[in-house]
Amino acid sequence: IHIAKQSASESCGIDNSCYSPFAVQIDPRDTVTWRNLDRFSHSITSGTPENGPDGTFDSGLVVGEQYFSYKFHDEGVFDYYCTIHPWMKGIIIVGEFGES
Repeated sequence: IHIAKQSASESCGIDNSCYSPFAVQIDPRDTVTWRNLDRFSHSITSGTPENGPDGTFDSGLVVGEQYFSYKFHDEGVFDYYCTIHPWMKGIIIVGEFGES
């Protein structure tokens, strides 16, 4: 997942383009890696801006051109955001949901 250039600007929150792609579906035990393409530091923090961090994962500050990876073990839907720029939001879906 890429942290888009200029995502420190609120405009990327309008169309959910701050993290690209905005939503990703993976299998349990898969690892997701984020790369910061922006010149500003950002975080990848599980939870929502409205409720705050939920403690599942937190990258701390990721400076430009740096990476953060996290291995997901449990199935579920994991919201995440940037604690510095709360309009930056993304979703990781682990496992299959909505399939019958």
